Amino acid sequence: MPIGLALLVSADPVTIQQFSRALQELSILSDVCQEVPAAVGLLNRQKFDAVIVDLQIGEQSGMVLEEARLSPANRTAVTFAISGSDAEAIAFRKKSGFVFERPLSTQSIHKTLKPAYGLILRERRRYFRCPLSVPVVILRRGQPEVRCNSVNVSEGGMALNTLTPLHPEEKVQVQFTLPGLDAPFKPELTICWWKAGQVGVRFVALSQEQESALQGWLSRKLEEMLPEFVAGKFRRTEVCSPATNQDRDLRKEVRCPYCVGAYTFFPMQVLSNGRLICEKCGHIVFPDDTAFRCPCTKCIEIAFSARIHKYE
Repeated sequence: MPIGLALLVSADPVTIQQFSRALQELSILSDVCQEVPAAVGLLNRQKFDAVIVDLQIGEQSGMVLEEARLSPANRTAVTFAISGSDAEAIAFRKKSGFVFERPLSTQSIHKTLKPAYGLILRERRRYFRCPLSVPVVILRRGQPEVRCNSVNVSEGGMALNTLTPLHPEEKVQVQFTLPGLDAPFKPELTICWWKAGQVGVRFVALSQEQESALQGWLSRKLEEMLPEFVAGKFRRTEVCSPATNQDRDLRKEVRCPYCVGAYTFFPMQVLSNGRLICEKCGHIVFPDDTAFRCPCTKCIEIAFSARIHKYE
């Protein structure tokens, strides 16, 4: 099962073959368009995690990138350009940190895709609906509680099985516990739709701790879906404690402040715009910032800060 979907816009058969193979090796399915109108149509009809545009298709390449930026479904998709000249690369880097420069090779494509992979996974997580069957209690003001089971959960809401009629826009509260987590969730929700036997709800009030815990849980479930041949490309064997990490030469490798809860050392790479991107979680940070609060569930209650040093 593919972990993500990318739109590849190029008219060059060799480029299409190279990128289709490279994306497949990362468990990303590619939808290829050789003409701009077809690509624009797809952006208006379908959700993509990444959009890759070959600038050799001409001035209309900018139309594809602009359409992706304006599209309600794809405005947060990770965008890439395949440049044919230094001038094109410089122009696009002002908009994004990801540019493939010709001549292309398997190694050069992977070198750019790898640091962007965390962002693609994070984009996938935003609408990832994880199958989940756990007991849920629906609390309604002035009415008996409703006991049911969940169908799936996402960052934005849940689907539930219940024969009790519920009305769209009705405000309710639910109680449930995610597998592997001790603290129960008690978010406020709005009913989105109800069909016989099933109801869709949208989260409207989640605490920072619960939002972080839900995102972390969904991220782990999404990573569990990664094929082993993909996960092995990103797995790190070096493990250290925060105290040990403080003694490292941070000019060469920087510990991601959003991954410190796992106490695993994930190097960050430098993008062309001077920002740093974590290979693990996809967070982008500024090298000028000096302190971060890790939002993961293991660090949420302690004041842990990570020092980010400028690269020399």
